[in-house]
Amino acid sequence: MIYHTNSAAYGRVRTASGFSEDKKGVLDIVINCGWHDVNDLYRISRPEGTTNFLLLFTLSGTGAGRIGENLYELTQDTMLIIPPFIFSEYYTQAQKHWSFYWIHFDGKNVSLILNDIIQQYGNLLSLPVVKVSRYLTELMDDKKSFQDEALDVAQTVSQLLFGISYAAKEHQMKGQAPDVVNEIINTIRNAYTEPFSLSVISKKYYLSVEHIIRIFKQATGETPYHYYRKYKLVQAEQMLIYSDTAIKEMALTLGYTHTASFCSQFKKMFGVSPSEYRRSNKVYQN
Repeated sequence: MIYHTNSAAYGRVRTASGFSEDKKGVLDIVINCGWHDVNDLYRISRPEGTTNFLLLFTLSGTGAGRIGENLYELTQDTMLIIPPFIFSEYYTQAQKHWSFYWIHFDGKNVSLILNDIIQQYGNLLSLPVVKVSRYLTELMDDKKSFQDEALDVAQTVSQLLFGISYAAKEHQMKGQAPDVVNEIINTIRNAYTEPFSLSVISKKYYLSVEHIIRIFKQATGETPYHYYRKYKLVQAEQMLIYSDTAIKEMALTLGYTHTASFCSQFKKMFGVSPSEYRRSNKVYQN
């Protein structure tokens, strides 16, 4: 294995690579892993995605990760799962530092377990890094000797996956989203035709708007404003299918000031204009 430590303008890094792939396809394997402590000069962008799963475990500071169109804030004791073959990037937020572990790995168990976690809980989880850090540091320990490298690394990967799975279950057992998240969702569903603002909820819970957005995004994977826009468009979809309401009237009913803005947002979400969608899916008949 190859171990590398380096300091540069963007910060400090330690990496481990060159793990055995002798039993690839049979055992789970590690491609490479490491630790970074970096400033806002650090950014990794992969337009075509990775060819394997990547996990980012935040130790301290604030990073950001994007998977497709979804942007996640990476704070202490969170884990981001980046699946292969999809646009992804991650970076330190402006004027911040970010310290994190990362691991690229592959295999049948890796794929099955991580895809299952994504399906149940999403890509971003609250996860005390201390619960899994020993497996990562073990892989980066240049003084550790392996009797059978492929088997020993696969065993460490299995322990890491078990730790992640257990933490995901714990995350679920903490209950549903916090009260503030549920209130935002209920507010949107009950008044989606009205202008949306977090100021009232901010005053009620004595929380800043920025912190509310962070809480909501950690619970749902999207901002309250994105959820609000999406919910309005889903209601528009139902109106297009089951009613004869004119598109201009529909836009006004849903709280859009301009029909063009409504049509543009609808097409961005559904891939076609409201009129095209109605022609293809309409159920209501006079």
